[in-house]
Amino acid sequence: MEQGKSSFLDAIEWCLTGEVEESKTRRVDKREFLINKFCDKKDAPFVEIIYVHNGQEESFCRKVNSKTKFVFEDLAGDHFIDTKRIENFVIDTKQSLWDRFSTLLGFEDLIEFDRRLRKLKNTAEKKYQEITEKLRQQEKELEGLENRMAELRGKFKDSVEEDLEIKLNEEENRSRSERFKKLQEFIINLDGIIKELEEKMNLDEKLKEYKSKLANAQEMITEVEISEVVNTAYEYFKKTEEVTTCPVCGQPIEYYDVLRRLENLKENLSKIINLKSEIRKINNSIEQKQQSLLETAEKVKNLYFHLYKKELNIEISKEEFDRNLISDLETIKEDARRESDAINEILRLSQEWGRYKEIKQNSEKSKISKETLETRMKVVKKIYDDICDFYEIYRRKYAERIAKELENISKNEVTLIYNKINQSENEVVDTFIIEPDIGNIEEPKISFRAVIKGTQKVVDALSILSTGHLRCLGFALLVARIKSNPNSLNFIAIDDPIYSIDHEHRYNLITYLRELGSQYQLIITTSDRVFYDIIKHQFNGNSFKPYNTSFGSISNCQNTEVVLSIDIKPCYRSYIEKAEEYSYINEIRAASLYARLALETVLFSLAEKVNLKIPYKRIHKITIKDLMGAKLKEELKNYFQDRSNEIEMEFQKLSHHRYFKSLLNGFPLDEEVHYPHEERSSYTVKEVKEVIETIKNFAQFVESLA
Repeated sequence: MEQGKSSFLDAIEWCLTGEVEESKTRRVDKREFLINKFCDKKDAPFVEIIYVHNGQEESFCRKVNSKTKFVFEDLAGDHFIDTKRIENFVIDTKQSLWDRFSTLLGFEDLIEFDRRLRKLKNTAEKKYQEITEKLRQQEKELEGLENRMAELRGKFKDSVEEDLEIKLNEEENRSRSERFKKLQEFIINLDGIIKELEEKMNLDEKLKEYKSKLANAQEMITEVEISEVVNTAYEYFKKTEEVTTCPVCGQPIEYYDVLRRLENLKENLSKIINLKSEIRKINNSIEQKQQSLLETAEKVKNLYFHLYKKELNIEISKEEFDRNLISDLETIKEDARRESDAINEILRLSQEWGRYKEIKQNSEKSKISKETLETRMKVVKKIYDDICDFYEIYRRKYAERIAKELENISKNEVTLIYNKINQSENEVVDTFIIEPDIGNIEEPKISFRAVIKGTQKVVDALSILSTGHLRCLGFALLVARIKSNPNSLNFIAIDDPIYSIDHEHRYNLITYLRELGSQYQLIITTSDRVFYDIIKHQFNGNSFKPYNTSFGSISNCQNTEVVLSIDIKPCYRSYIEKAEEYSYINEIRAASLYARLALETVLFSLAEKVNLKIPYKRIHKITIKDLMGAKLKEELKNYFQDRSNEIEMEFQKLSHHRYFKSLLNGFPLDEEVHYPHEERSSYTVKEVKEVIETIKNFAQFVESLA
């Protein structure tokens, strides 16, 4: 452990309860936390206390890893008032009221266990849902496989009469596949030769037709001789339109009649020439087709022999061929096609049969997988149900435990203590009502209300309480918890009770601690010198025992009741660090409060330095207004005459900001200062950061005055 005031209380807490809350907060090993730099790691840390029980002095020693238990261990934990819990109760507005009160009462372990249990329950539920979905998909897949198998079995029954394993033998299928390919090739070539035969037959018909036309034309004229005469006459007549007698026979002629006859003759001769040209082309085509037919016929005969082991007679003549050949080839093609279709059907069924066997195999695997999933689902379902049952039981016990704790605390006692600490002319609370509601164990709630003094009107307590009021309430609740327990022990340990309490409430707190000290032994720590001096004078000198802890040593000041003080960095720095910490995460309310506490601390240290005389009606209520009204600035300028101008400038810097204006004008309970709720005006992040920086600079200037 460290050597400071908090570590002293940690040591007492560990000795009496066996736990150290700080080690849980820091998430460090308890043994490592207990060992300090003055303790050899080989040694076992221990703490020993002496206490009085039934008038007899007794002692108890706890060592690390020891199983020894303090006789009042279950009761001791409630007697340590942790100001950090009060701070979290006030600041952590993101949590529900249930969690805030639960944390304040020290049930962090229950809350954390509830969080982990809820996470475990959600994980188990997710796992169960995942397995359920997988099982559903498995059943759907299995159903699809079985339907496909039934469909395939129906096809086999309709298409194959003999045994499937024999009919669809793999070796046989390879042979069928080869024959199917040859049949397809045979059919294609048959189609080709039939087509070519039909084309040749058409060419033969066309050739016959052209030859007939040519023969008819040739019977009428000798085309060469006539062509020469006609051309000569035609050219002549074409040039000479006035000829009236024939130059050949001398007979009289008519020009246009001769010309028309010559044109017809020329046209007929051209047709004869063209017919001969076409006949030559047709003969060429027939010769090419004949060659192609011979080649295709050879392929067809070879394929036929390969398929049927016998010769196929196909006579391809240059002249006309037997027209029955085409009909015979068509018949052969149809037979080959039927055989091809039959083989193709068997091959298709064979593929289906392969798929069937694969599906059947997958179906068997799917059944096994489904059975495995069903077994696993039953296990996960059992685990999930057990977790849900335990979760429901735990939530109910957990809710009942916290509800009972709150119900056992006297609300009248809470209100009484709160009003003693929060004495104010503007006090409006007559009674606090804190009622737990565990009707819905999933979301337990707390109704936190206040009765308005003089009206009996009940309102939401958070709507009227500032952060300072909430700190007073938190402290009052923890003390009332101890006082409400008839079996409580006769001590209360408080670590730095004024750490987050503003000056307005500090003196009321000191007065109440003096009253509480008459009923309980108080163990109080502080790092605030002003608080130390005031409480020293407020307590009875015969029952006050101060200690100073530093560097691992404790010096006795020879008194009886315990207040610890430690020489550390000035308290304002702790407040500044806290303010900066909260400003970084945009928690403006908390940052603003700590900035105010830092300024108060600095101003009160100045007042102490110059022995400022402050007129007051009640000793326990001194505010910033009292300091400024007592002319703190003027006293400082007189005390540090050589730095009078600097002091004036520094106070002017403070007064220029609206935040400081309110504080320096008396710190009234108005919306500019107490603004923690949304309906009140608030400062921006930038403003609060400027405030913190200004206070740091002011504090550094104050330190330079020393």
